[in-house]
Amino acid sequence: MSATRKLLAAIMDCQESLPSLENENMSVASASHILSVVIPVRPGGQPAESELTLVCRRPDVTIELLVVSGNNVSEQRNRAVREATGEFLYFLDDDSKVAAGAIDCGLDLLLAGEVDLVGGPALTTPNATPLQTTFGEVVGCRFGSAITQARNEAIGEPRPVREDELVFCNLMMRKSVYEKAGGMDPLLYPGEDIDLLKRVAATGARMFYIPFMAVCRTRRPTMLSFSRQYFSYGDGRGRRFLKLTRLMDVWYVMPSLFCLYLLSLSIFNQPFCFAPLIFYGLFCLLQSLIISFKTRNLLSGLFALTAFPVLHLSYGIGFLKGVIHCLSYCRLHSMNRVHAQNLSSY
Repeated sequence: MSATRKLLAAIMDCQESLPSLENENMSVASASHILSVVIPVRPGGQPAESELTLVCRRPDVTIELLVVSGNNVSEQRNRAVREATGEFLYFLDDDSKVAAGAIDCGLDLLLAGEVDLVGGPALTTPNATPLQTTFGEVVGCRFGSAITQARNEAIGEPRPVREDELVFCNLMMRKSVYEKAGGMDPLLYPGEDIDLLKRVAATGARMFYIPFMAVCRTRRPTMLSFSRQYFSYGDGRGRRFLKLTRLMDVWYVMPSLFCLYLLSLSIFNQPFCFAPLIFYGLFCLLQSLIISFKTRNLLSGLFALTAFPVLHLSYGIGFLKGVIHCLSYCRLHSMNRVHAQNLSSY
């Protein structure tokens, strides 16, 4: 049986066994495992999850909750991992609310020994406002998020994936994998999670995605905060773009090319030059209608007409900023190295 078939069989066993795990007569396995749940919070903050709401039905697993306060998420996570006693880590954000059964399914795959990382999507909370629901739908469709769609929408079958489809606010992994990759760089922000996942992938770690291993999160409350969020994401991706780049990464460049295209219209303003913009507008309209029907809310569809351009332009501008920062840093580093070599030659 292939590795993928074994993984799918393990997932089916997990789903079928959830009700039976509640049986009080179940025998407890002799081996014991610890899952260290890492949740960084701001000073004075509290996580959405607690020891009472994080439920694992496996009798052979104990949950260790590590809530780390501070202003540097990378350092907070590194500190938590150093203190963790478990062989498995589960990274959540302070607003992540874990779906029932998610922990069990992730652990089943890790304990089966076939994967090193497993994660699922970050969905929108059920009590979201119409605008927040719109943001969730916009980033959860292919037109909005391209190859990262699975981070915000439960799509497809359980499957092996690249790092593009995994999100750090809902990620379970072996502690040894985190340590082998060197942990998070405390000097990097934004994009510290992108940097780590790229390094983890470079080690050959086996990654898996489970659509029903979900958490719910609160989306940004305003269009401005949504814009700032994706500007930051674009900036972080741009700063890491030249590191371990693959052919598939061309998708991350598309929003920036769209921004440059819009700027070019001030110079090249012949009628045919506006054809791509017209097609883009039609795609926005079509996808907004789909969102309106899906949510059964006309207001969400109207919000989406604005949210799509805000998402793509914010991300594109942020990505350009990140790439420029990266190139400037590389140039400065190169100049400093040449200067040091010249000084040493005297």
